[in-house]
Amino acid sequence: MFSSFSLFYIWFFIILKMRRTNLALLEKIKNGAIILDIRSPKEYNKSHYAKAINIPFKNLFAKKDKLGNVETQIIIYGKSFNKSFEAEKILKGLGFKNVFVAGTLKNMPKLPNFKEEING
Repeated sequence: MFSSFSLFYIWFFIILKMRRTNLALLEKIKNGAIILDIRSPKEYNKSHYAKAINIPFKNLFAKKDKLGNVETQIIIYGKSFNKSFEAEKILKGLGFKNVFVAGTLKNMPKLPNFKEEING
C-alpha cells in the first residue's frame, strides 16, 4: 500500500502536471487558439469560457468548417473528459493536427486581466 509520503508526491506531481498543462493552454489561447465548447447550446448559454465557440458534439462533422484550416490550434472542453477526448479523436480523424483537450469548463485556465472568464 502507499504511505502518506508516497501519496503526497503522487498528488504533488499530478498538480504540477495540471499546472503545466494550464500554462500551455493559456499560451495557446494568447496565440489565438480556437476554444471549442462541445456541450449543448443550453449548457453553453448558461455559462461558457470567454471567446469560446459552441459546436455541440453531435454537430462536429457538419460544422467542421467553422474551425478553420487543419493547422488551426483548437482547445476542446465539454461536459466530461470522455466526451472531450472523443471530440479530439473525431477532429484528428478529420485532419486537424493541433487539437488539445482541456476536459471540462472547470479545467480551463484562468485568463489574466479578465475579471470574468466564464460568461453566464
